[in-house]
Amino acid sequence: MKLLNKNNLFIIRGISGSGKSTLANLLSSLVSNGKTVAADDWFDIYTEGVWQFEKLGVAHAWCRDKTKELLQQGHNVFVHNTFVKQTEVNIYIKIAQELDISYHILIADGDYQNIHKVPDHKNTQRAKDFWFNNRFMRESHG
Repeated sequence: MKLLNKNNLFIIRGISGSGKSTLANLLSSLVSNGKTVAADDWFDIYTEGVWQFEKLGVAHAWCRDKTKELLQQGHNVFVHNTFVKQTEVNIYIKIAQELDISYHILIADGDYQNIHKVPDHKNTQRAKDFWFNNRFMRESHG
């Protein structure tokens, strides 16, 4: 896989239960320097996996910082969050551009069990708000 001979940022989008974590783990296992990161990881580390809406901002800031740190270390990073809105994706695009790293946007659209304990009402709202744009879905730079 020539694409993965240099570090890349893979932005994996989708609502809870769409297969983002599974896809990120699978893809990162295919390369020697692959790392996964998600805001949900913060909850696993700091709240024993209990999702708390009021801590979401802290979790996303941690995820952003961890992604940048891993990219600076030369890893292929597979960041997997809901990324419901374009502005949420743009934060990671900006990181890639600042570091002169290629980025790729993937959408997970499976229908699996929500393993991160996100409340159903939050997931329903995210599904309604999920931003689709065919050009953006296939976007890849670098």
